[in-house]
Amino acid sequence: MNDHSASLLQSQFAILARVGQLLARSLDAPQTLREVLRTLEISGHLSRGLIAVARPESGDLSVHAVHGLDHDDFQAVCYRAGEGLLGRIVETGRSCAIAQVGEDPCFLNRLGLYERELPFIAVPIRLGGTLLGVLAVQPDAPDDGLLDERVRFVELVADLIAQNVRLSLDLRQEGRPLDEERDPQRRALRHRPGFGNLVGHSPAMMRVFDQVRMVAKWSTTVLIRGETGTGKELIANAIHYNSPRARGPYVRLNCASLPENLLESELFGHEKGAFTGAVSSRK
Repeated sequence: MNDHSASLLQSQFAILARVGQLLARSLDAPQTLREVLRTLEISGHLSRGLIAVARPESGDLSVHAVHGLDHDDFQAVCYRAGEGLLGRIVETGRSCAIAQVGEDPCFLNRLGLYERELPFIAVPIRLGGTLLGVLAVQPDAPDDGLLDERVRFVELVADLIAQNVRLSLDLRQEGRPLDEERDPQRRALRHRPGFGNLVGHSPAMMRVFDQVRMVAKWSTTVLIRGETGTGKELIANAIHYNSPRARGPYVRLNCASLPENLLESELFGHEKGAFTGAVSSRK
């Protein structure tokens, strides 16, 4: 490994740490993705960052975020499978790296964003084996022989942001069920994103907010403890409605009102005949 390659690797480690911090500290998925693209440009010399997401109904790619462009400038741009360099990734599922992008016949440049003489990198964004979209960037200098190393780095970034892309897709999806719209608490929280419904500026509360930001993105069990009236249910609301499960049911249960012998059944279910009155199984 030469000095240039070692320096690039060290810089990439620092950028990955920064991206991880951005993802952990924000519940605004679209804004977080824009910040990630900004970080790639400023710290990684990977300019003109673009994130395109796959439409669930068709698999076509629609441009979701572009560093340096307003939403109105790219909202109508989309790519079908096999169409252009981005559509080729949908079709093949493989990363794409070109030393001089203007030489590739599939290069469309519909946004007029990319320099034809510079390299181009685009990688799939996957979560659980499902293609969610594509992350594309352009190094801001001609190929220096380290294009493969940069591709591997961009693939790592794509893996990191996959959960945020999924959350962003869920938040923008239209046609929510009518019963969801009838839930007044769900409506209120949707219009008060992040921690707008929580008040607190002390160091202790800042630590609580950081913990909520971290756990909201993952499917894990969370124990919330505190005295009566300290806001445990508000924290639970913030975790649920800012997580990938936000469109699913949110069930509140007062455990203190349950007899001890029924607590386990209410929380975890039971089999038919497990006790007197258990006439059917409950999941």
